[in-house]
Amino acid sequence: MAEAEKNYYQTPSFEKAIEAFPPNVKEVTRLASDLCALPGISVPPQNANMEAIQETHNLAKEYAKKAGLQVIEFPPDEGHPYPFLMVTFKETNLADREFNEAVALMGHLDVVPATEAGQFNPYIQEGNLFARGAADMKTVVATYLVWMAEMQKKPDKKPPFIAMISSCEENGSDQPNHTLEALKWLKKEKGVTIRFSVVGERTGELEWMAADTPVGPIMTENRAWRWTQIENENARGKAALRDIAMAVQEGRTRIDQLNREAVPAKKKAGQKGVISGFLNPFTHIPGDEVQERGEGRKWIKVERQKGASVHAAATGTAAPSLIELFQIIEQNAEIQFGAKTTHMREIRIGQEGNFNTYDGSGAMVLSVNAEGDEPLLQNWIQDQVALTGLTLSTHAENPVVETLTQTTFGLDVREILDHKEPVETYLKEIRTQFETKGWAVETRNDRPSWQCPADHPDLMNLQAAYTEVIGEPSPSYVKLYGNDGGSLAALQQETLEGYAEQGRGDAVVFGQVGRSPHGKGEFHRLSSIQPYLDILTTWSQSYQ
Repeated sequence: MAEAEKNYYQTPSFEKAIEAFPPNVKEVTRLASDLCALPGISVPPQNANMEAIQETHNLAKEYAKKAGLQVIEFPPDEGHPYPFLMVTFKETNLADREFNEAVALMGHLDVVPATEAGQFNPYIQEGNLFARGAADMKTVVATYLVWMAEMQKKPDKKPPFIAMISSCEENGSDQPNHTLEALKWLKKEKGVTIRFSVVGERTGELEWMAADTPVGPIMTENRAWRWTQIENENARGKAALRDIAMAVQEGRTRIDQLNREAVPAKKKAGQKGVISGFLNPFTHIPGDEVQERGEGRKWIKVERQKGASVHAAATGTAAPSLIELFQIIEQNAEIQFGAKTTHMREIRIGQEGNFNTYDGSGAMVLSVNAEGDEPLLQNWIQDQVALTGLTLSTHAENPVVETLTQTTFGLDVREILDHKEPVETYLKEIRTQFETKGWAVETRNDRPSWQCPADHPDLMNLQAAYTEVIGEPSPSYVKLYGNDGGSLAALQQETLEGYAEQGRGDAVVFGQVGRSPHGKGEFHRLSSIQPYLDILTTWSQSYQ
């Protein structure tokens, strides 16, 4: 069967592909495509495309200004490298002390790197918009802006909505000018509390939902999003490998046990994959400082090749992580060739600072003294391949080209609300354990798991609007991916009585339909835009 036509943006065929849609859906699709054409990559932070990030922000800002909306911008400066955008209606008077509560529409414009060629050249195929950022989450940001622009034209009383649009969400809000700071700024400078938030991340997840899902469901519960980076410029070699592998194994096995024994039956039955996640997304360890001698010395490269890039939150906990497998092989090498003559020369797993995409690849280099016994070495290698499934190759010279200068590794933990307490205990233990040994432990992201109360008035009105438009209530699911709703939940759990104990956050995740964010073939289903617009309109009427 011939492949369906790809209708690239800014071509006549693109316009023909959307001609049957209503004008507002066409407008959303064009704006989303403009945004998706810009490679505003923020992952990892040290490689962020700051020029494209600013250009994407400016495009959204200028669209809002042209529509007559009120724009509040946090521009970048030396201490705040990322821009942040807030958009509300021109009638909204943030200086009015009687206006002290608002509802946020949260989104972000930054993206992860492309995983295939052409992802920043948007096209439509079979009713889907293909591009990096189409599903995550530029199309919904475009929907917010187009909807607000249309609402601005109407004489009706405006709802108390503020769009809060980040440019550094994918890297875990690595630097200031992010959603949590904006929430605090609104409260401190304007006396405005965000009492409820809708995060527009994709909730129509076609990897497991029905193909005819009209719009994403309203997800009232969310897993945590916790990133920890641990470093030591003096740690290296086998000792560092041992410390890191033990910490990773402890976390993974604890969470795996929780997943097997402590997921409520109702939650498990209602949605596949509702478990806590744990990942070691990157580990870099420089080698032992040794003087290697002997004609029989061999270098062994142990590696796992790149697989399909996956969102870090989608990985499981049952199987040993790559760093654990490296530790097993290194220990077996010591047993076979002697601890004193077995040296770890380097480990590289993942990309330093990149918590958000993971392709499974990594390499370790060992050196051993196998003089005069090549068959023994080859038999040992075959045993390790059979044991771990990794690839091992021998080298006559050290294959390490560029020497690492410090040891660093990351922990990415995404626990469901039912596992909040034991996960927080584990992370506290890890911090104490490594800080005691002189390591620097940095919390890069700490957004807790949360659930919005079913009787929250704003949620009840949103659910009523969903039912009216779609014709049936929204299904009840748990959002497994981190998002900026966690910023509101974190602030509330820190400052409001009872919120932390209840695992409460007055936010939901409600988006449109798509597939493969962070992966190959990312797309957004255009037919889900109109129902979403209609739900926003119906919901807004409850504030009249």
